[in-house]
Amino acid sequence: MIEQSFYNYTTQFGESQKRSMFGGTGLFKDGAMYALISNDKVFIRGGKA
Repeated sequence: MIEQSFYNYTTQFGESQKRSMFGGTGLFKDGAMYALISNDKVFIRGGKA
């Protein structure tokens, strides 16, 4: 549930891709992973673009 809800939320910022990773789902924009959703938790990458 969290996975689909968060993915739907991110679509307002443009197209991204989902891939299975590390027992969860990785979200990618322009080939770079920016979030991992695992066990109903969202881990967001920080830092410079």
